[in-house]
Amino acid sequence: MYLYQGRLVFDIVTAVGEKSEEAAMKNDAHENLTNELFKELQAFIEAKGYQVLSIGVDLENCGKADQAQLKALEESEKDGNAKVKRIYNKANITSHTIQIIE
Repeated sequence: MYLYQGRLVFDIVTAVGEKSEEAAMKNDAHENLTNELFKELQAFIEAKGYQVLSIGVDLENCGKADQAQLKALEESEKDGNAKVKRIYNKANITSHTIQIIE
């Protein structure tokens, strides 16, 4: 058996409200990227047979968002929430078997 090592890349973007301090805006951008989220992502990846050696994120300010970008983010969030519900509903489905004895 051979090991393959590399990177799984997600290019992500979010929008935050304007603040006077860049550090405060950067904190807002990272706010939803919690340890719990990283553990969930790690679990999904590991369940497919991959070992996660590290996980992290560093977002940088790319400038002011236009209306099209904000609309795309809103649609992405809406679609993502629907997908998450389907994933968690799949995990919560239980099946019952009834055996009839004659």
